[in-house]
Amino acid sequence: MLKTLFVILMMLSASICVADQPCENLAKKVLESKGDQSKLWMLSICKAKPDDVGKTILVVDHQIFLVDSKSGDIFSQGEPGTAPDFIEQIDTGRYWLAPKVRAFGLRTYEYRPHYQAGETLYALNLYITEGSRIRPVLEGLAIGYSISSTECNEKDECTENQSNQNVTIDIAKTSHHGFADLIVSGRLLSYDGTKYVVPDDLLQQ
Repeated sequence: MLKTLFVILMMLSASICVADQPCENLAKKVLESKGDQSKLWMLSICKAKPDDVGKTILVVDHQIFLVDSKSGDIFSQGEPGTAPDFIEQIDTGRYWLAPKVRAFGLRTYEYRPHYQAGETLYALNLYITEGSRIRPVLEGLAIGYSISSTECNEKDECTENQSNQNVTIDIAKTSHHGFADLIVSGRLLSYDGTKYVVPDDLLQQ
């Protein structure tokens, strides 16, 4: 039986945009350890790593870190890669690519305004830790969109409309080069030894 991971899309809330105090403290420690005295810690996001007790995934200053949840000591680090525009949140779904390899994701979004309407495009990148390195294994997968529009009548009475579309991601029993295949809304994505190959029509454009 396939293990289904439902990708639920939602508009970004203020609580996700602003780092909470424990996250800010971790980000400060990491930046200070790198000699950075800026206030970029205010833009950090964090989430505990569910399969690794005492460790936290931290994103700050265009870097991804796996750190000690208390001391802020860095275990692994890397770059978001092709993550576009804004990082919405850290995704710690059950992305078991191999028996001992659980990936985590960054959900990103890009807003495109239109006349009396706007479109928000969502994408997913997946990463794994390899010793001191964090590297991407899936980049730019389009996982949905949200379209909002406003319609007004002759009396200037306006109605806001919104429509959404999202996808599901399944972990298949089949695998290539040691990593399980991914099934995205019925489409199979295979690992080529470096990354999952994403067809152009499934990439965020």
